[in-house]
Amino acid sequence: MAGITGSGYSRLKSQNRHGPEGEFWSNMHRGTLIAVPVVNVYAFEQHSRYSPDRRGLNRFFPGSKNGSLTFQLADTFMSEVVRDSQYGIDLHAGSNHR
Repeated sequence: MAGITGSGYSRLKSQNRHGPEGEFWSNMHRGTLIAVPVVNVYAFEQHSRYSPDRRGLNRFFPGSKNGSLTFQLADTFMSEVVRDSQYGIDLHAGSNHR
């Protein structure tokens, strides 16, 4: 998965390069790979680290169905993707301003 924050684009490039057809995966013979290029679409579209409710998704897992937009996004991601997964790879990138 990538795009927990919407401000790093190098991880998207990495996910594309090393995705299911990439060299890294060529020796995998079974299983399912779920690649999520952008988890926080709201932040990504605004070129921001934060959702419209000014919360950073990476700090709000596992989320809540009854919370803010960010809590709900975390809850949906956990219940729809993470729940049935055995392993996870979270791609991050550095920031120009940190």
